[in-house]
Amino acid sequence: MAIADSKALLADIMNVVDDHLTAKASKLLEKQIMDILDGYQIATMIRNDSGNVDNSRQLIDAFIAAKTAEGLAKSSISLYRNRLTRLYEDVGVPIKKMNADHLKSYIASEIDRGLAKTTVNGFERTVWQFFRWLHEEGLIPQNPTRNIKVVKALYEQREAFSQTEIQLIKEACTSDKQLAMIHFLLTTGCRKAELISVDIADLDFMNLQLQVTGKGNKTRTVYFDDVTAMMLQRYLKKRKDDNPALFVDRFKNRYESNAITQMFNRMSKKTGIHVFAHRFRHTLAQTLLDRGMRIEEVQQILGHEKVETTRRYCHASQRNTENSYRKYACM
Repeated sequence: MAIADSKALLADIMNVVDDHLTAKASKLLEKQIMDILDGYQIATMIRNDSGNVDNSRQLIDAFIAAKTAEGLAKSSISLYRNRLTRLYEDVGVPIKKMNADHLKSYIASEIDRGLAKTTVNGFERTVWQFFRWLHEEGLIPQNPTRNIKVVKALYEQREAFSQTEIQLIKEACTSDKQLAMIHFLLTTGCRKAELISVDIADLDFMNLQLQVTGKGNKTRTVYFDDVTAMMLQRYLKKRKDDNPALFVDRFKNRYESNAITQMFNRMSKKTGIHVFAHRFRHTLAQTLLDRGMRIEEVQQILGHEKVETTRRYCHASQRNTENSYRKYACM
């Protein structure tokens, strides 16, 4: 029989033996049994209507543990868990019993809900990885996703901030901290999660650079300019706490993702510009490309594994295209 939890098991045991022991002996036995149970991992199992054990949540936990061991970022791990848990709860069938028809119907319902193809595509890729892993680990006899094609998502061109928009955003800042953060994002191209994880000690003001740990737990060097260094130092001089984090909230705690999103949402309302952390990253990429940096170098700064990813961040401006044509065309 599956064990729901250690306290429930203990209660069942004590109900059987209480009539045969004195109160003192019963209390001593209860303590000894609890000490023994504390040394075991108690797994929660759910029985379905047919009486078979449904270990779907354990399968999800095992996959998440494997991905964590691979060094995936906490945000990615959380996304994987949420997607798979939602799949299990919405389909209403144990993971081991899911087939291609279940998955096709569910994907179709997600599209009917009006979700963007990029969102559905990301969800599919998580599910596909999950079932492939289960099959490779011998936890399911067949992979139900094997003959299902992933929905193709057309990536929209990522829009960078214009110089006018950047100036308006800077003018909308209400503190040295906000201004320092804007400059930091614009010059380093850091992701929001990377921004949150940076410590003051990571900054090399002498060489205007720092090491950041990005997706896949990979470390890379990013750079900043003199103006950003000045903004950071001005902000840090006003700090009255001993938190090692570079950016802290009003409670002197390291920023959380939602707090940064809310800050930029307020800035969006104030300026009428769609402000979000990743757009600063697009802006740096586009700026570097416009000024002549090779796309492979931009790729290295952004920390992309594939140059195709970097290309989605950048597009040649019409003016640069015309200038290049005038320079290189032979007539």
